[in-house]
Amino acid sequence: MDEITAFGGLVLAVAGGFALALASTKLTERLPVPAPGIVLVLGAVASNVVHPIGDFLSTREVVRIGTVALIAILFDGGMDVGLRRFRTSFTPIALLGVVGTFATAALTAVFAHTILGFGWLTAWLVGAAIAPTDPAVMFSVLGSHEVRGRAATTLEGESGVNDPVGIALVVGLLDYATHAHSTLWVVPREFFVELAVGLAVGAAGGMLLVPLWRRIALPIESLYPVGVLFSAGIIYGAASVAHGSGFLAVFVAGLIVGDARVPFKAQVVGFHGTMASLAELVVFVVVTFSVFVNGGTIGVVARALHIPMRPRRPSPWRITVGLEQEPEDVRRYVVADASRANGRAVRDLPLGDQAWISIVVRHGRAIQPRGSHVLEPGDEVVVLVEPEDEAAVRRVFEGREEAAARTRSGL
Repeated sequence: MDEITAFGGLVLAVAGGFALALASTKLTERLPVPAPGIVLVLGAVASNVVHPIGDFLSTREVVRIGTVALIAILFDGGMDVGLRRFRTSFTPIALLGVVGTFATAALTAVFAHTILGFGWLTAWLVGAAIAPTDPAVMFSVLGSHEVRGRAATTLEGESGVNDPVGIALVVGLLDYATHAHSTLWVVPREFFVELAVGLAVGAAGGMLLVPLWRRIALPIESLYPVGVLFSAGIIYGAASVAHGSGFLAVFVAGLIVGDARVPFKAQVVGFHGTMASLAELVVFVVVTFSVFVNGGTIGVVARALHIPMRPRRPSPWRITVGLEQEPEDVRRYVVADASRANGRAVRDLPLGDQAWISIVVRHGRAIQPRGSHVLEPGDEVVVLVEPEDEAAVRRVFEGREEAAARTRSGL
């Protein structure tokens, strides 16, 4: 009985702490502090009242918990971004994720050496450790805010692809420090291996997962989200075993799955969004590092760069309809800033006779699309369209950058 009581007290403390952390995130609506920062402060205060996490978990266990959590976060982040959005921002993502991470590590190393007095090797290890953006913080902060333009896609994409840089720097520097005949050439070699293997395994895993998802009939629909989650774990494990970036592989697979038309996708997306939120809380409470650096300054930097950023209002009600066959004639589009649909009335849209707008959703409110209704950027439009006319209708709602990226990729 004493064991049951003790375990019950532990469950009560942990569940109560997470519930309090969830409730405290409402403060982000009034204070310029990201939700991860509030959770971290509460965790720091709680650690002075109860036993610290280190008394229960070893460093290896904490790292493993963080790794599993990041698998869920990055796969969900990849699905949310999608391959089409990623392609439109590929150049800034690559520059920020690769060149930017190397540059941040270098600047941090110079600061740690000249100002803090660290040796060059230690300074570079410090820079390599903190240079990559924390995916948990980035997806948490951006997931709760609406950011206009390509800024959100760039930041989310960058946090998903910078893992090879951090790994290459840390592994290369440690190899250089521990082997007498080692050279710094191991850093670019490790980077290209991590990048190439991670990309290959992620792309192969995503392209294999989509047809399997469509063809394998499971007995109940609730098993599909679980199967996809296990698949993300398999992709991470395969890439890591092959000495590639498992995190990059999971993110790339999520990008491919994000744009795929597959059965029970709404259930899978909802499940993975929930798992990612839970994983974010676990990371912030157990293994968060440099939350205030990565997350607390996002709003400040956004305002300095004149990037519109406002809290995202939740949409608690969803319309779901179960169908036995894939609805090939139903499409959902988002009106882009530079699209032909922006600022035009429904009756003036060049949709032809084979397309019909059934519903428009603006700021979480359903609007009956009358002929005089004028569309605005960000409007979600559900259209009934014949499959052979879908490409022409899609070009009405997408922007020039999305269309150009699609043309370059042959889609």
